[in-house]
Amino acid sequence: MIYHSIRFKLKPDADHGQIEDTLEHLRRLGRELSVVRSFVVGQDIGGEFDYGATYVLEGVDDYHAYMYAPLHRATDDVGMPLIERMTSFDITDDPDPAVGERIQEIHRTRYAGDPALKNMIDQIGSYTGSGVES
Repeated sequence: MIYHSIRFKLKPDADHGQIEDTLEHLRRLGRELSVVRSFVVGQDIGGEFDYGATYVLEGVDDYHAYMYAPLHRATDDVGMPLIERMTSFDITDDPDPAVGERIQEIHRTRYAGDPALKNMIDQIGSYTGSGVES
C-alpha cells in the first residue's frame, strides 16, 4: 500500500469560494477514482499548513493511474494557484527498494509531459516532498 499525502498553506488572499472548490476537487479524487482505496481531506491540525489530504493506493500502478487521472490535473488547475507552501510525501509498506525511485519517476515524467503543470509547481513559494527533484 502507498499512502500519498499532501499538506498545503494557502495564500493570504485566497478566496473562500475557490478554497471550497479546491477541497471539493480533492474529495472528488477520493470518491471518483477507483484506484483510491480510502481517503481523507480536511484541516491540517498542529502544524504550519492549513489543509491536507491522504489517498490510499494499492501500489505503484494505482499511484500512476491516480497521478495521471484527468480529474487530478483539473484539481491542480483549481488548487495550485491558491497555494503558498506545499509538501507531499508517501509512506509505503512495499518491500521493493526501488519503489521510491518509481514514484519519483512518475512525478518526473508527469511534469516533463505537461509544461503548464510544471510552471504552476514552480510558482509555489515552497514545495518539498516526493514530487520534487532532489
